[in-house]
Amino acid sequence: MDTVKGSFNDPEKIQLFLEEIYKRYPRYIRDQLQIIQRAVKKYQPFIHSALDVCIEQTLWSANDFHDVVNHLARVQGQEITTLSSDIPTIGMTPFITKKRHR
Repeated sequence: MDTVKGSFNDPEKIQLFLEEIYKRYPRYIRDQLQIIQRAVKKYQPFIHSALDVCIEQTLWSANDFHDVVNHLARVQGQEITTLSSDIPTIGMTPFITKKRHR
């Protein structure tokens, strides 16, 4: 649990989340923690937002956390792609030099 907690900036939120998971899945807490760890490694930039969503929506499982963080990463990735495709490109004509005959 301490390893997972160390990945998050807000110790109170992650403590609450992990306590709720433990209440619901005491026999599977190790599996739950492993799922969270994998999500943290794969989607690091989105884990804090995902934790907030899970707490606000009372989603108390590692699979819920994984699904939320995956969704946030996909949505963010689509926004980046959309923004970059909205940028107009400037056409460049090739500059060809001809050799002069003397």
